[in-house]
Amino acid sequence: MQLDLKGTLRKIVQLLKSNDLDTAVCTAALRALSAFAKIADCVQPIVAVLPTIISIFKQTRYSDECRKEGTRLIQALATMESTQASIFPRLFSALTDEHVYLRVLGLAVLLEFIRPDTVDSISEHIQTMLALLEDPEQDVRIAAIHNAVALRALKPSLKKGAGEFQSTIHTEWCSVVEKLQDPAPRTYLVAWDNMPQLAHSSACYVMLQDH
Repeated sequence: MQLDLKGTLRKIVQLLKSNDLDTAVCTAALRALSAFAKIADCVQPIVAVLPTIISIFKQTRYSDECRKEGTRLIQALATMESTQASIFPRLFSALTDEHVYLRVLGLAVLLEFIRPDTVDSISEHIQTMLALLEDPEQDVRIAAIHNAVALRALKPSLKKGAGEFQSTIHTEWCSVVEKLQDPAPRTYLVAWDNMPQLAHSSACYVMLQDH
């Protein structure tokens, strides 16, 4: 008995297009799409609904976990050569989008390409990523720190000086620590979520300075 993969995929996509989609259902649907993305025949149909997937990042009603699933899906798609022509323009556009979570998405996915063999493919957008170190939203600034540290490892001559990087990381670290004391659950839970990532980037930056 043959599985109707494309029929199931169409149902998942239709579910994502629902106007009253619950965040838990949305998370599960994105997780399912990530599984389908591993099947060659299903990749292009998923890429075709990228606008629907990306629109999730424009809506605050979805949970952080839902956005993480969406990010993982787009990261997986972006690593496939057959999809990059469709995905890269959307990622570059996301860096300057008015929606906070789209800027974070763009940074998170492009971080995967800050490697010696792929960094040239995003070189025109390096300064845009670095500019987000000054973004008014902390989530964006912290995401930009990860990219900046990775870029600094590959390109020590970046325009932003070592002192500026150190100051930026220190400022965000102090802010996150302060928010851990906030009585509002949402605030301190986000701070706890940000701390390990920021600590990792801080440690990497210190290692860079020692070499």
